[in-house]
Amino acid sequence: LLTDDDLARSLAPDGRLGGLLAAFGKEAPPGSAVRTATCLAVDPDLVATAAAMRQGYAVRGPDGTVPGTGAEVAGTWLDTLSAAARDGCVVALPFADADLVALARGKLTDLTGPAVADGRAVVAEILGTPVLDATTWPSGGVLDEAALAGVAAAGTRTVVLDADAVDGGETGETGGAVPVTVGPTSLVAVLTDTLLTRAAAAPD
Repeated sequence: LLTDDDLARSLAPDGRLGGLLAAFGKEAPPGSAVRTATCLAVDPDLVATAAAMRQGYAVRGPDGTVPGTGAEVAGTWLDTLSAAARDGCVVALPFADADLVALARGKLTDLTGPAVADGRAVVAEILGTPVLDATTWPSGGVLDEAALAGVAAAGTRTVVLDADAVDGGETGETGGAVPVTVGPTSLVAVLTDTLLTRAAAAPD
């Protein structure tokens, strides 16, 4: 049961998510250097919702519950995404774009593990392809020390972070990998430039 049918419109070929997937297929065709160099970042909540929609769903409208209209487009979009992801690089985002820093500050780090590890399992199962193991790309590319400890406890060994969010700020490089340590655990932080972070955080 969804509160509206906006996602169905977004998954359609002329919608935002449908258009993104079409653009990826056009500009990064299978076998191309661009496809090889690209890693798809997927929200587990999105693919889980699309998988549920394709089975038939309902929408809560102003006059009560009505059948959803997007079962077919959700199925087509999910099949297209699965084909695009197959044999390529896929990273699962925290489930529903969970704010891992907020969870840590709210003393809710017991939810970090499910958001991170379970999210990987959901994406791998629904898309039928492996995802990068032990890799976490947090919301906004930001983690504080407590959140970093939480993802490390959940089995993460590589984090994708905004270069500006790491002590020392920009180093003159647009990316790179640096070691980070939390307690007895050592992780690798892959740094992204600020333009990538802003693009990933663009509003719907």
